[in-house]
Amino acid sequence: MRALKTTPKTLEQANFHHLVLDIAWFGLALPATTRFLQVYAIHLGAGASELGWMTMLPAIILLFSASLGSRWMMRHNHDAMRAVFWPALLFRLQFLLPALTPFMPKSFQPVWLILSLALPAMAQGLSGVAFLVMMREAVPERQVTPLLCRRSLALNMAVGLSGLSLGAWLQLVPFPLNYQIMFGVAFILALIS
Repeated sequence: MRALKTTPKTLEQANFHHLVLDIAWFGLALPATTRFLQVYAIHLGAGASELGWMTMLPAIILLFSASLGSRWMMRHNHDAMRAVFWPALLFRLQFLLPALTPFMPKSFQPVWLILSLALPAMAQGLSGVAFLVMMREAVPERQVTPLLCRRSLALNMAVGLSGLSLGAWLQLVPFPLNYQIMFGVAFILALIS
């Protein structure tokens, strides 16, 4: 039986390994907002227009902020590690902000959910550009395609596992505590990534 590799031998191998683990941890958090947030909004009385805004507004802000990504990189002297830190951290607030929804006035809760996705979208665009630059610097060019393949596989497996687990969790625990805990755990998983 072939022995498994336990530790990377080079910096590039370590970077490859960490970039795959990064997306796996993020994939465990992702279903909280991509699969269950709209259901949460419906429970809180959101209508079709609010659900449309939850999808449309973050996408528009992301488009705008990604176009500013190159300026953000120049501002940080093309240092991708420095450029990605704060935007990536702020982007992860999309998992925490929905957990605060029950503390908002009832009539403002659907609007708060829209804002909880829209506000981090600005940081998502900036961090996305810086992350791509950082990823290209972290591994040799010949490893980019295998890295993207492994990241895609890890993401899909993590999203599937997490989607099933979170769906079961939401059925077991009473509303709204079930969603609050789910968003809090997703935030922690996103921070680990």
